Amino acid sequence: MSTAPVKETMTSRERTIAALTGQPYDRIPVNLLISDHGARVIGVTVGEYNNSASLMAQGQVAAWRRYGADNVNTGPGLTGIAEAIGSKLAYPDSTPYVADYVVKEEADLDRLKVPDPERDGRLPLFLEAATIVLKEVGDQVPLNMTTSGPFTTATSIRGTENFLRDLHKNPQFAHRLLRLSSDSIIRFAAAAIKVGARIGLADPTASGTMISPRQFREFAQPYLQEVVTAIAAIAGAAPSLHICGNTSKIWPEMTATGVSVLSWMTPSIWSRQRRWWGTRLLCWATSARPLSCTWASRTMCGKMHGSAWQRAGTTPRAIYLAWAVDFPSTRRRKISMPWWARRGNMVAGPLIRRGFP
Repeated sequence: MSTAPVKETMTSRERTIAALTGQPYDRIPVNLLISDHGARVIGVTVGEYNNSASLMAQGQVAAWRRYGADNVNTGPGLTGIAEAIGSKLAYPDSTPYVADYVVKEEADLDRLKVPDPERDGRLPLFLEAATIVLKEVGDQVPLNMTTSGPFTTATSIRGTENFLRDLHKNPQFAHRLLRLSSDSIIRFAAAAIKVGARIGLADPTASGTMISPRQFREFAQPYLQEVVTAIAAIAGAAPSLHICGNTSKIWPEMTATGVSVLSWMTPSIWSRQRRWWGTRLLCWATSARPLSCTWASRTMCGKMHGSAWQRAGTTPRAIYLAWAVDFPSTRRRKISMPWWARRGNMVAGPLIRRGFP
């Protein structure tokens, strides 16, 4: 196995398009979900970054140039849709979080509506930041807009504990929350696609670690599938999907949603995921743990992901390296993974350079 770096012959945009369309590409694409860390790169607070389209765009472009990943991302993240619906966020100098859930009683839901991406919450800010980024570097790197899936959006409207309780005690109310969440995601996605973004869905609360396969089939899968179908109809391409935790018992359901890319983060079952998903999906991702790679040495980071490639490298489909959650908003700026990923193709290089059927 060669340890020589792979020479880059493609732009990030060209590489990503090739991976998603089954064409040969020069190295494994790297998707770093950089959001609040963009504030650290340009020397502003996370709160300032999250409330300024120009700072968000500046941070994304600067982080892309610094780390050399194959994507940029301007939100709205796990809380942007819920905030536009009415939940209140807190902005410490770290990741924003929901400080006040808009639905405390069932009657609260009756006064809520699907937010307007051009007017409500910070949705206009995310779209403006996307427009700025695409104008500056859109010919070189693709722009993703990652948003929460329906189940996770519902938890950010209602509160996780309350919503999980609703699944048992008031399932019809839970379905109403999911209906509002799905319609809100679809409306925002249409606006994001219009400005030139690709959509990514993250539904971490729908994890097999949080709910049972039966609950996933009843409360998560139908709405995910509806959102995916709507996005694919608008964009001409299905979105990606990440679900945290152990997803081994819901692989068929996740695949059935129709997404183009699935991402996971359970190292012990990568080889089984390869056998299940490897012939079913257009492209799939091995997800790294950001903190591990942020603080690890280059050698250690390489070993961690070399193991992943050895498990995943025989799939007939395209693969890429992704971080399962947001890039940490740490002040430390020595990041090992992008360095290693650019040189880590000795594990799966022959596979990824030929593309797939």
